[in-house]
Amino acid sequence: MQEDAAYADWKRYQAANAFRYGRKDAKYYRGQFAGQRFRGARLLELGYGAGQFLAWARDQGAEVCGTEINTPAVEHGRAAGYEVHHGPVEEIAALREREFDLIVAIDVLEHLDDATLARTLDWIVAHLSVEGRCIARVPNAASPFGLPVQAGDLTHLQTLSAEKFRQLSHRHGFELLSCRNQYRSWAGGFPALRQALARTARRATEAWLRFILELRDAPLDMNIVVTLRRKRDTGPR
Repeated sequence: MQEDAAYADWKRYQAANAFRYGRKDAKYYRGQFAGQRFRGARLLELGYGAGQFLAWARDQGAEVCGTEINTPAVEHGRAAGYEVHHGPVEEIAALREREFDLIVAIDVLEHLDDATLARTLDWIVAHLSVEGRCIARVPNAASPFGLPVQAGDLTHLQTLSAEKFRQLSHRHGFELLSCRNQYRSWAGGFPALRQALARTARRATEAWLRFILELRDAPLDMNIVVTLRRKRDTGPR
């Protein structure tokens, strides 16, 4: 993915909202990353965008750094006192000898062409610590509900799914620990009751669709979240 000033403007990578997160953002991150240790963890976010997740993760005690190809986003990060790097991760010399306990890619991998995706996955596997994890969110190309997300961005180059990640795991030396629907959160107005009802309805609808369409057990949400780690028999590259 090449730097695109119009894309940065569309995504609102602006100084006024850079590295600030709201209550709904925090609620989503807490749910999506439940069980993940942040305090003292070495964390790298690929394509951090406006920086909300990096800001939240730092507030949880993580040692954070990030990469971006958009120059304004990098300028905003440095101005806010974050360790951020410009360019594709595999080309950043300052990160070559480092390992990370958590590598996060939220809405990033779908922007990469085949060759860049392969290099990025190889880099991730090589730079995870022994117990490290990579968590990535992508549009769900195997679900009709993923079409608005997949087709809603001119810069999407990959169509990714649970089955594709299983194939990629054999090519790039990682274990696919989980592939699931993204966490859903709502802010305001009886949130606990609303979430409980919505999740129950979603699970029932998904099970019904799988039954009538004879689908295998795979996520059907618009976005999927995958968690991977380096294979135990795969050393640093």
